[in-house]
This record gives sequence, structure tokens and C-alpha cells, in this order.
Amino acid sequence: MRWPKPAVDWLTGQWRNRGVWYWLMQPASWLYSITVTFNRWLYARQIRQRDQLSVPVIVVGNLYIGGTGKTPVAIALAKALTSRGFKPGLISRGYGSSRKTTPATAQGVALDWQTFGDEPALIANRTGIPVSVHANRFLAGCQLLDRFPEVNVIISDDGLQHQRLARDVELLVEDDRGVGNGATLPGGPLREASRRRATVDAILRRVSDTKTLETSEMPVNAHAPTFGFTVLLDFFYCPASGQKRTIDAMAQELKANNGTASRTAAIAGIGVPERFFQVLEKNEIKLDQTVALSDHAPMTVALLESIDAKTILVTEKDAIKFPVDRDPRIWVASAGLHWADDRILDWLIKTLHEKGKKDQKQAAINQR
Repeated sequence: MRWPKPAVDWLTGQWRNRGVWYWLMQPASWLYSITVTFNRWLYARQIRQRDQLSVPVIVVGNLYIGGTGKTPVAIALAKALTSRGFKPGLISRGYGSSRKTTPATAQGVALDWQTFGDEPALIANRTGIPVSVHANRFLAGCQLLDRFPEVNVIISDDGLQHQRLARDVELLVEDDRGVGNGATLPGGPLREASRRRATVDAILRRVSDTKTLETSEMPVNAHAPTFGFTVLLDFFYCPASGQKRTIDAMAQELKANNGTASRTAAIAGIGVPERFFQVLEKNEIKLDQTVALSDHAPMTVALLESIDAKTILVTEKDAIKFPVDRDPRIWVASAGLHWADDRILDWLIKTLHEKGKKDQKQAAINQR
């Protein structure tokens, strides 16, 4: 079920403050938090058994619901691991996926988003790695390894709260919203209590731009190292014409046409649509119209026909869900992740090796 955007906007506004909604929902938030914490405690004490895959699993998740940057992190990790000689694969719940019984598993740059979900389809498109989606991530992982036995490390897109799947590394992705009003759902935006931050292996903090990335000091966490990153526009491309433009070239082209019948619109159906619009404006791209869709909502022919603009700028996540090559007005904004500290990959590989040795030692003890 997708909520109407006005309802989503109202709720996200409430989640930033401890207003009436916060106090009204306190009993429900406490109950939710206790349930989630108790479930994690059962797995930690091995009262409930985790499902263990045969290769290391890296979970990329968040506490603040939606829009923190998990997808660009998963893409960057997949590319970085591949460059280091690993054969990564991806598992995901696949939000919006039409597959409910058996996992959808494939590899390629043009996976059907309705079968795989928009984010897994985008990750496959950007990285070319094998992907498997299912609500049961262990089942997805098993089929992924069966179909693609060369995979030797799995990235779980989301799944921090999916305790049933054993994991070797937990990466928590945060942005400048932090923990909001500090409450768990429904009174606040958190999927787990904020103390969960102390149990992950690393925190990945998203900042707004390169300047902030270079000058900001990452918050100190006694339990987990913190690595900063930002997501920046790289270029624009028009699928209908095959043209490609740099950010500056696009800004100059649109500026040159300013005052004519050439209007510029931007559409975003991501976790925080306003972030996309702000990035465009920071790059001196004047927008005559903005259309903010709910996260995961697809663009439609009717929506595009209603937009009076010569140029329509969209995110890659939105482009995955529409045959953008049919509308020559559409230009897709390609973005890339930039780390504040490139040593994160060295840290990740070292952590994987250390966890692997520990698991082997524990397995040997269990066999005695």
C-alpha cells in the first residue's frame, strides 16, 4: 500500500518533532520497540537460530525509514569489491516486487523492476552483479548461490532488522536527519531504538556536499567506526537521443533557453524528493516545476503528458520504472557516491577476514 504524498509529508514532518503525534503514539512506539528488541535478543542468545549462508554477508541498512542512501552505498560497495577481485551478489526484499512465492533471481542491466523491485533493478543496472529478491532473504541467498556459484560475498540491501539471516558485517547508513525525534515507529521514524547504533560494525554518514564532506568531523562512536560519504551528480543522459551532458553543460544549455518557451521540470519518486531538487538548484539548474512522488511510486504516461516542459529531469531510480527512451524530453541524472575516506574498503575486507577466521574457529569448537 502506498500512502498519498500529502499524508507522507505530514507524517515525516511529525517525525522530526516531539509534538502531538509523538505523545499520542508513545504506547504504540514502546510496544513496537520492545517487540523488535526482544526478537533481536532471542537471536543473539541463539534461542532462535539464524540461517547461515555459505559466503560472507554484508548487511546495508538503516534505522531512519527511507532515503538515507542505502542504494548508492550498495552500488559503491559492489563496484569496489569487484575491483578488488571479489564476486559480489545482491539479495533484497525487493519492495514492490511481484514475486511472492519463489525468489526472482537474474543478472543483467535491464531487469524488470516490477519483478525485482526498483532498487534491486537499479543496482543490477549500475553494477551488473547477480540479484535475488524475496521476503525470505535466506531463500533468496540460497537461490543466488545456486544459480551463480561464483558469488563469494553477498550484499544484503536493507535487512538490518531481518534477524533471521546471519550476517558478517552490519553497515548502518545515516543522513543529516540523524534519529529524528528519537522514537520508533509509529511515533517516530526509527525501525529500531537508537541504541542499536552501538551494535553495528560501522556507521556510514551521508553529508550534503563535497565541502561538508572535507571539512566535517565524523561523530565519534565508541563501538563502531564512522565513515562519511556524499552522493553527487555526475552527468545527465537522454535515453531517447543517446546524448550525454556534463552538469555544467546542462546548466548552461537550460540557462541559454531561459525566457523562451523552454520550461524545465524535475520529477523524483525517492525517499526524500526535495533532496534531488535542491541538488539541481545548487548546480544552477533553474526548475519551473517540481513533482515529488511517494517513494517507489512510478512515473506514468498521464503524469508526463500533464507536464508542460521541454526538459524533464528525473533520477535513475525513476528512470528504471518507465520506458524513458520513448520521451525525448527526459534527461536522467546519473549520480555517484564519494567517500570521505577511501580506507573504508580496506577496513571492510579486513573485517570480513577477521569475522571469517572467528567463524571457522567457532565451527571447529562446535565439531568437537
